[in-house]
Amino acid sequence: MNTSVSSRFGMPGRRRAVSLLAAAALTSGALAATAAPASAVTVPVCATPGFAAPVTYPTANMVLFTATADFNNDHKADLATYGHGGGDIEVLTGNGDGTFDPAVGADPGMASASRLATGDITSDVDSSIDIVVADSASGTVRVLPGNGDGTFGAPITTPTILNASMVIPGDFDDDDRLDVLVTSGSNNNSIMLGNGDGTFKAPAPTGFTGYAPLAAVADFDGDGDDDVAFGDGSMMGTNGIEVFPSNGDGSFGLSTAYGAGTSALFVSTADFNGDHEADLISSGMGDGMVLLGNGDGSFQSALPYTGNGGLGWPTLGDYNGDGKTDAAFASPMGGSLLLGKGDGTFQAPVSFNGGSMGMDMVSGRFDADNRSDLATSSGLAQGVSVLLSTCGTSATPTPAVKPKPVVEPKPTVKPKPATKPALKWKTKVKLEKPKLEKAKLKKAKKIRGGGVK
Repeated sequence: MNTSVSSRFGMPGRRRAVSLLAAAALTSGALAATAAPASAVTVPVCATPGFAAPVTYPTANMVLFTATADFNNDHKADLATYGHGGGDIEVLTGNGDGTFDPAVGADPGMASASRLATGDITSDVDSSIDIVVADSASGTVRVLPGNGDGTFGAPITTPTILNASMVIPGDFDDDDRLDVLVTSGSNNNSIMLGNGDGTFKAPAPTGFTGYAPLAAVADFDGDGDDDVAFGDGSMMGTNGIEVFPSNGDGSFGLSTAYGAGTSALFVSTADFNGDHEADLISSGMGDGMVLLGNGDGSFQSALPYTGNGGLGWPTLGDYNGDGKTDAAFASPMGGSLLLGKGDGTFQAPVSFNGGSMGMDMVSGRFDADNRSDLATSSGLAQGVSVLLSTCGTSATPTPAVKPKPVVEPKPTVKPKPATKPALKWKTKVKLEKPKLEKAKLKKAKKIRGGGVK
């Protein structure tokens, strides 16, 4: 999964914290396309997208979780991994051409971590991207403060709830500091408000019970603070999506249920129809659904989709460069790619060979083209695999046709007078005309500054 959006979540963007356009992120570049002027260079849209053979970068541990962000401020996507073995978080800095430098250990003291999250947790100190994770063995939320050069300072820990399984950053009290939603399998999900220095206030119960650990966080109602959407695929739940509006102080209002009976387990957020509002996508026991957001906290009727290729969560990105949000799913047997149509629906799924793929996958722009790439844990191997997006053929959109300039009628030619005085008048016009045109040209240059910049 990926969320992308703000510089505080790992890549250049707005200061305001929202996790719209995924984890990363996705992330992972803005997913909504911006109309280009007719004079701009037309970027080809890939008609047959796919992925190159995986390239695996060795790590010291078996990789379970992966995250992507810009850790050294060079505007290139880097990778962070965590895996059992040495309990080490490792960082691979990206070169911007699809390759990565060797993995370097960042935190050897991790006991037991879940999925990695990124963001500017220490926003009162600097603007570098940090790593935040739930360490269930020690019962803490652990922050690795980024130094802005791809290295990290000493870990900062804050006690948290028992059996913490995941942390999801967001701004839940509208103070421009990142907080975290801490989820748990013990029904004691909590909010920890950030202090801006890498520490957090004590956990405050949210009242969310019976929900899957992976939630979507975004400002669904446009009031400036982030809201939460959970998949309620439990036996006692609605089997749909529950949306909780934030009260702006770290607490939440009553939830609204959508898509009941769809067995929603995992929920992510992105813009699926290009209206710049946060939408939702779920996956569960087989198929999933998309809920288009109205921008006021409510959502439209569920749009079902099929072919998620497994029980994992969707990894969102733009894999064919058309500016529309697509979804990729990973499984140990391979991957499934669903290309978005730009209206909340998808084309028929396309399978791709991802090698020995783990279930955790992220997307990012790892090279210089206009398409999202993938990074995934390498199953049972020690390493992280990078799959660069490819294109069999390109379908170049027809550029806008410029209107033909209006042809002005030629002026009527006056007959030459036969008298001598008229000849003197004609000579005078020939002498004055260059001065008139030169004056006009000089005036035009003064207005335009010598040309259009």
